[in-house]
Amino acid sequence: MADRTDDTGTSCEYLYYGWYIVGAMFFTTVLMAGFRNGFGVFVKTWEEDFGASVGLISFAAGAGWTVNGLVQPTFGRLTDAYGAGGG
Repeated sequence: MADRTDDTGTSCEYLYYGWYIVGAMFFTTVLMAGFRNGFGVFVKTWEEDFGASVGLISFAAGAGWTVNGLVQPTFGRLTDAYGAGGG
């Protein structure tokens, strides 16, 4: 917390805006890790609903994660070159 004075000259405390960003990013990271690691919970349901084997479901997931890992450097360079807004 940091001190600053308001219009009346009295001291007040405020929370630095950057900590809100840190909190939001922490929450997002934890949420995404849960989605990524919770994959196994759905395998039995997908196996029953789609009639696919565990091996096929796992292969599809592995292929998706591999493609994701391979394209990350390319999209990272594009984002560095053009910015997150695309322009």
